[in-house]
Amino acid sequence: MVEPYRRANCVISRAGATTLAELACAGLPAVLIPLPTSAHDHQRLNAKLFADRDAALLVEQTADVASTAQSLRTKLFQLLTDPSRRTSLRGAMLTMARPEAASAVADAVIALLD
Repeated sequence: MVEPYRRANCVISRAGATTLAELACAGLPAVLIPLPTSAHDHQRLNAKLFADRDAALLVEQTADVASTAQSLRTKLFQLLTDPSRRTSLRGAMLTMARPEAASAVADAVIALLD
């Protein structure tokens, strides 16, 4: 996904943990649409965390497809027409990034084994 992320100005995405980690490291402004059927509602919780920190915009998927589409249209329009908003989201997204997370976890496991 490195090349598509490099070319993107913003992203419309679900809110799985791995995807959010990638978006944060790439500093990509995003409209997140959490999968409503995700286990333990984890995608909504992930998306809310990013939205609460002004790192992403959140659209809740509902049974009313027209309402969900209108909400997405509104958020996407905000993102595409406001460069300063994209810059703000990009900065907040980068603060959420933990590019060395896997290495830190591996170091912690190794330390426990020692």
